[in-house]
Amino acid sequence: LAVSAVSASDGRDERASSLPAFGATVAIVGDQAFVGEPRGAKAGTVHIYRRGPAGWKESGTLMAPTGAANDGFGMVLVANATTLLVSRIDGPTAPDSAKGEVHVFQRGANGVWAAAGVLQAPMRVGRADFGRSLALAGDMAMIGAPRDGNGVVYLFRRGTNGNYSPAGTVTAQNAEAGDLFGTALAVDGTRLVVGAPGRSMRKGVVFAY
Repeated sequence: LAVSAVSASDGRDERASSLPAFGATVAIVGDQAFVGEPRGAKAGTVHIYRRGPAGWKESGTLMAPTGAANDGFGMVLVANATTLLVSRIDGPTAPDSAKGEVHVFQRGANGVWAAAGVLQAPMRVGRADFGRSLALAGDMAMIGAPRDGNGVVYLFRRGTNGNYSPAGTVTAQNAEAGDLFGTALAVDGTRLVVGAPGRSMRKGVVFAY
């Protein structure tokens, strides 16, 4: 499969000066693929592709409810069979000052993805990059904010009502200025690894939990 912005639903050429960043992030679950296009002259967009007998075809798009041009929606994606998380991080001098937020979408019985809330840090900090990395494991969502202080991973737990609530934070042991802890995340069952590429004069380190 090779898909470019030219084949997106509005036919825009990806070489346009607005630099739409189609393909900045991708995720795949089953017969569906998600492609982020966070930048450009229109609001950030997640393109949904479905694989059928004739190959991959675009089947829909997702945007933030209050989307704006170049808003960073679709910057990072993570998905499982029923949940899709989409980061929205604009620029440091943009209206939200790169604080960042994560939009939650749930897949209904009819296969349609519907908005199901927005996750934010309890204390939003300018340029925190909340949502720079994402992970899902069971009923837990993990969200990296590498420029929130020395870096924080925020934990959210989904309750019986289907909504996520704050469930704590993870920070680096012996944190150092400029760690960028939370730049990358990976989870496997009960194990979480967190990248801190700024540690030790940008030599970098990975913490395991």
